[in-house]
Amino acid sequence: MKTLYRVGFEEIHKLWTDISYRPAFNFIYRISSTGVPVFATTGSLPEHLLGTLPELTSTVWKTIRMPSNRKEFIYEVRRVPLASSLTNAIVNYWQEVSKSYKDQDRCLVFCRTLNDARSLGNALGVPCYHRECLDTTPVDKWRAGENKILPTTLKLGCGFHYQHVRDVIHMEISYSMMDQYQEDSRGGRDGLPCRVITFCSEGFKKPTCGDYDLGEVALYEWSFESKRCLRISPSNFLDNSPISCSLVSFASFCANCNFQLFNPPPHLPLTFPASSVPMPPLSTTSLSSRFTPIKADGKILKAKPIMALKRSVQEDMNPSRKRLRTDMYVFLYTPGI
Repeated sequence: MKTLYRVGFEEIHKLWTDISYRPAFNFIYRISSTGVPVFATTGSLPEHLLGTLPELTSTVWKTIRMPSNRKEFIYEVRRVPLASSLTNAIVNYWQEVSKSYKDQDRCLVFCRTLNDARSLGNALGVPCYHRECLDTTPVDKWRAGENKILPTTLKLGCGFHYQHVRDVIHMEISYSMMDQYQEDSRGGRDGLPCRVITFCSEGFKKPTCGDYDLGEVALYEWSFESKRCLRISPSNFLDNSPISCSLVSFASFCANCNFQLFNPPPHLPLTFPASSVPMPPLSTTSLSSRFTPIKADGKILKAKPIMALKRSVQEDMNPSRKRLRTDMYVFLYTPGI
């Protein structure tokens, strides 16, 4: 007779996200009747929900949790005018990126509803995978390379593993921040960069929170962020520690960070606070003429440009030099000339 030493529950966040359609989760409290330690693992359960786990299950858990930040992800949000345009936008994107795919590369498209997955599959000319599929034939064909793109639903959002997913596409945001992150995590499992692109329609209605905050509103607001790093909001909600692309070692930059990186900073007008002290009268004399160049021995010589002086001083202050140069020029400022 074998002895039971402990019980483990993988992806414990499912108790919050799936309990509405998995009635067995209502009896999870019975797990404590085994009389052995129970533990849970998760990569997406937010910090603020860890404390509610004993309340939800009437069980004391040992929890193993991993941080959510993945350096492979290249986040991007693309907004389209209407929900009816989402299909065309995704088809056009796929036609563009599929040209660079290698034999083992694949793409996953996560849809909110079964009908969305079916309509996208018809537009792409590939089978989709959802809860009503009788078997895993669509997934098997996708793995074998017959179809390199697979429209699917939450059914593949957790626990599914294929190493070479180069693109994870969301047809609208997912149902919660946890669901979105789990779907993201199907990509880049070989350690190579993976584009994570969310296509959002302008008419998508703002969701509301239930008894527990699963990040529905936070995810909706994240989809409108056009200037801030796209890693900040998810890491703040999931890990209670906001992290940007520049803080993750060897991370692929998101679309927003890339835009800021390769574009000049915005022009901001220079303003000074009001002061009761009167300003000195303006002079029409050029700035360079207000400086009298004096050599070290006191002789007045021809003025040198300011930048030339700066370079000269930097060279002279080089620590590798044993002494300063003796022909340094000193500029004296004479106001009001």
